[in-house]
Order: sequence, then C-alpha cells, then structure tokens
Amino acid sequence: EMIILRDPSGFRPLVYGEKNGMFLAAAESNALVNCGITDIKHLQPGHLIHIHDDKIEIKKFADSPKKSHCMFEWVYFANVSSNINEKSVYVTRKNLGKQLAQSENIKVDDNTIIVPVPDTAKASGDSMAYELRIQPQEGLIRNRFVGRTFIEGSNREDRIQNKYTALREILAGRKIILVDDSVVRGATTTQLIKYLKEVGGAKEVHLRVSCPPIRGPCFYGIDMSTIGELLIPQYEGKPATGEVPQKIIDRVAKDLGADSMKYQTIQGLIDSIGLPAKDLCTACVSGEYPTKGGKRLYKKAWENYRKGVKERTYSC
Repeated sequence: EMIILRDPSGFRPLVYGEKNGMFLAAAESNALVNCGITDIKHLQPGHLIHIHDDKIEIKKFADSPKKSHCMFEWVYFANVSSNINEKSVYVTRKNLGKQLAQSENIKVDDNTIIVPVPDTAKASGDSMAYELRIQPQEGLIRNRFVGRTFIEGSNREDRIQNKYTALREILAGRKIILVDDSVVRGATTTQLIKYLKEVGGAKEVHLRVSCPPIRGPCFYGIDMSTIGELLIPQYEGKPATGEVPQKIIDRVAKDLGADSMKYQTIQGLIDSIGLPAKDLCTACVSGEYPTKGGKRLYKKAWENYRKGVKERTYSC
C-alpha cells in the first residue's frame, strides 16, 4: 500500500502516469517522460493517490481554497525540460529573457555579448540576446561534476573556479551582459563577476537577473529561512513590498563589482509564467506570504535578524 499526496496549497508540483502496468509519480514531468510515459497528469492540490490491492484511487483529503504554486520552480529549481502545473519551464525562462530585453537601456555595440550563467539562465540569456539582436556566447562553461553553490551553502567563493571555466578568447576586452537566474546571497555573484574580469579579461560586466530581488525567506521548502542570508534585505533594512528602488539596486551592483545591474520585475515574472498572480507564491520576492504560518514566521525572521539570531527561523 502506498499514498502519494500533494499539499493543499500546491507549493510543490506533483505529476503521475502509467505505462504497461507501471505507475510512476514525481515532482517533475521530465522524469516520467524519460521513462517513456507520454500521458502525464498533474495531481491537484489537496489530493492524494492511494495505491492498494492493485487499484489506483485519487482522493481529495483537504480543501484547497488558495493555490500557491512556488514561482522558484520555473525560475531555478525545475529542469528546463519539465512542465510544472501545465506551464513549460523552458517557455517561462524564454519569456523572462524577453522581459529583460524590453527593459534594457545600456548602449549595445559590436563589442557587446550576452553570456548566460549555465545552466539555468541559458534559456533566458538566449532569448534576451535574440530580442536585442546580440550574439549569445558561452563565455562560461560549467563543470558537470560540481553541484549547485546556492544549495551547498559554504565556501562558494572557493568553488567558482571549480564550477566554471571562463573562455578568455570569448570574454577578453568585451562588454558583457551577464544573465543569471537569481541572486540569493550574493557571495557567488561577487566572485563570478571578479572571475570574469580578472581571469576572463572582461572589460565590463552588466548583471541582469531573470528573477526579481529575493527579499524574504522561504518557509515552504527552499532552504533559505533567515533574513541575514539574503542580499537585498540588508540594503532595505525593513520588510518591504512592491518593486525594489533602482537606487538600492545600484548600490548592490557597486558592492558586487558589476558595472550595472537590473532585476526582473514581479509583474514580468508573473506574466512570464502565465498563471494568475493569485495562484502563485511570490512571497520571497514580494514579502506577501500566502499562509498565516508564513506571515508569522516572516515577522519572526525580522525579529531574529535585528537581534542577531542566526538559527533557522522555524527552528527558533
């Protein structure tokens, strides 16, 4: 007997399918596609799959008054070939790049190239390059044997040269528009920009981020639960909603070593995914948490930050 369930808010995705008497379920559709399943179904929030006595039953176990699909699945976590809540991850990332291109205002010349940070920013970077009629270049090559620095959590600065190889033949003397999927803590980004300039020989690095500024912790499954580990709140100094003022972003750019910096807008993110804003959890970029527990923990996180408490918010 086995039970597979999805939380009532639908923060995390869940898909399932059958083939030749085999039943599979996973968080991402590409896992099922790779096993030869083409008829893939999305389990609705508040529902479970009950497998017993060679029978498969789908049952509702809780009401789902409000859907809160995590926007970070499309931005970063999910495989680019997956389909989350019937919205393509690849198409979403292409849309994010198009949105970035529409707000671009730096002078573009023959010496300008777009370099996406591999691999999660490639679709956005390529799309942005297409819209601006700039040739995208793989100036950074990812080492396939090194994990994600965001998840690893320590010594990111020392891992940059192990994680990426800068192609000086492509980068030297160039004005680079560096496209990244997100900036969470900032330590990796600082070292990456430094690496592009010192090792790659880049003349300028203009950072463009396909996700809006991360300004609040996540209490729904992503390992970033404190204010102190996030970059933007250290500049804002208080809980905030709406878009981050460009003057703050300019200060961040200077501290990161970038020649300029622009983020995706919250509305641009919502439009790129293509789901109604009310069905998305954007708490970490908007400060608007969809559950009572999230609102309480967000308040607690700021209290801990001001007191210098560094433990995970939900552990205090």
